[in-house]
Amino acid sequence: MAESQPVPDQAKAEIAVIAPYPALAEAAAAAAAEIGLPVVVQVGDLEEGAWLAESLRDQGIKVFVSRGGTAGLLRVRGLQVTEVYVGARDLLEGLRELDGRPEARAGPIGLIGFENILAGAHRLARLLSIDLRARIIRSESEVPDNIQALKLEGVQVVLGDQIVASLAPGFGLAAGLIQSGPDAVAAAVREARERLRLLTWAEETQRRGRLEVLSQFKTVLDALEEPVLILDRSGRIQNRNRAAAELSGGDTKDRRRREWAALPAFGRALQSGRPQVDQLLVLNGRRFLVDFHPIGPTGVEGETAAPLIAALARTAEKIEAGERRLRQSAYLKGHVARWRLGDIITEDPSFKAFLDKAAEYAHSDSAIVIQGESGTGKEMLAQSLHNLKFEAAAPFVAINCAALPAGLLESELFGYAPGAFTGALKEGKKGYFELAHNGTLFLDEVGEMPLELQGRLLRAIEERAILPVGADRLVPVKARLLAATNLDLAEAVRRGRFRRDLYFRLGVLFLAVPPLRARGRDPLALFQRLAAAGNPELSPARLAGPELSGLLLSHTWPGNARELKNLVERLSIITRGFTRRLKEIPALLAEELAGARLAATPPAAEAPPGASRLAPLQEALRRPSKADLARELGISRSTLWRRLKGLTPPPHPPARGED
Repeated sequence: MAESQPVPDQAKAEIAVIAPYPALAEAAAAAAAEIGLPVVVQVGDLEEGAWLAESLRDQGIKVFVSRGGTAGLLRVRGLQVTEVYVGARDLLEGLRELDGRPEARAGPIGLIGFENILAGAHRLARLLSIDLRARIIRSESEVPDNIQALKLEGVQVVLGDQIVASLAPGFGLAAGLIQSGPDAVAAAVREARERLRLLTWAEETQRRGRLEVLSQFKTVLDALEEPVLILDRSGRIQNRNRAAAELSGGDTKDRRRREWAALPAFGRALQSGRPQVDQLLVLNGRRFLVDFHPIGPTGVEGETAAPLIAALARTAEKIEAGERRLRQSAYLKGHVARWRLGDIITEDPSFKAFLDKAAEYAHSDSAIVIQGESGTGKEMLAQSLHNLKFEAAAPFVAINCAALPAGLLESELFGYAPGAFTGALKEGKKGYFELAHNGTLFLDEVGEMPLELQGRLLRAIEERAILPVGADRLVPVKARLLAATNLDLAEAVRRGRFRRDLYFRLGVLFLAVPPLRARGRDPLALFQRLAAAGNPELSPARLAGPELSGLLLSHTWPGNARELKNLVERLSIITRGFTRRLKEIPALLAEELAGARLAATPPAAEAPPGASRLAPLQEALRRPSKADLARELGISRSTLWRRLKGLTPPPHPPARGED
């Protein structure tokens, strides 16, 4: 740690700390002394603190450091405020101090505070399995009512800011104080110093002339490839670099660019005095993400006095290119989820309700079993659940439990230590569990996993740690488990093919994906969407006739969406991407579906040796009503006769010399 420097005379101070409680004041004074920053430190909470700050403003203080509700009141009064944020660590420390009290173990714990204090509290409570009753307040006057309400809910101990800690004992409740750690306080003091420098620069700019000072940055700004602009309150461009000039055009007389000022983030930056980032802007056909940074003090009652707004634009193409480079390595290993719920095509209300239920499950940390027939899109749903819960960089690691033998599956799942067996890599290998750390491990066809591995899987789930093959130390892992199967796992348990304990550990949440035939008019909607992918100019109305709809909606789709996708691909080849023979599509579709029905129909009995392979077809020829047969197959009688005529063998072998 750097050696502490003596604090200069506080008469020269332009920064003040308004601390809601004495410990924060001490931490702020220590942080200022360490960097040699003159500050004025006062202790006052909420209205008292706001009164102190207004008095200090009249004495020349320009920037204030505070936290929680007090910081909010200072900001409302138009003061420049650097806030001491309360992080998860501070909440954790407050909960830890309560842990030893009997009241905290007798029931739920209450938490009262302003919104900026409670950020992340619910997530922390879930991680620690704490029954936390949080109440957000907007003013000091709301504290007593919320304490009383928590008491009626059975709360015996409440955690909060200084005002909460002082009032709670009067209601017969024990109280704990959320205190900001010294690191957070020091960070706020340093940020206040930088804010003061910015304000000083702005004042100097006003004295010497804004355009004169800004021109000193022109050389540096022009070297940037990204557009940078300085805007006044009305959105008029006061300065810009070369990239922004090329983007905005060469008009130097009217330098007002409504595209920038019309963005909602521009107004929010003016009103709040806070940076607004990642606002999408399209100019000249190019996409940009724009950040707005206020330069100057904010005003009173929502009116800003910030003289300038700095707009920094980043091209979406460069951002996407960087993201692609970051994700490329993961793509090469196949550990990225591509699908999202919006990619799943449906018009069926019941299936939409199913997807809504899946979206609710997605945010849970519990294991999810996805059950459904082959081809129903179980992995697509699993990837969608992953993308709902995790950020883009989180790994999605999938393994097919039925595709690998037991010995290889074990080393793939859990990895192995260096030299664990003959042929092993000398540096060892990470298993899929470890690769899925902080992401999702998807076990496809989990019902086919060998019994001897099911026990190891259960232990890994229970202990959140794995033991690589040949290793002697556990490796901690944190991965959300998704599993998919087309088997009835409950029946597999009854038959002894699946461990009962693993069944109940995996099956916290179940999602039964309905087959395509049970999804109303989805076969037609899916057919239209896939066909349009081959020919975007094809109108869905061209693929919505009664004959075509009847064929698609009456077919049982034993292969589900996969069967339909393959069918569309075959028709796309025949019609050259659905650009030719469009009037013949119903007939072509009928032939394809009829062939699928014949292929899917199991023979009644094993044909004796030497029996003709055309016996089923010959049996069909002997049926009295060909119309009934055509209706059963879903094709026209002319199509049926044409197929039978082309496939039926001649009544006798051709004579020598006949064609």
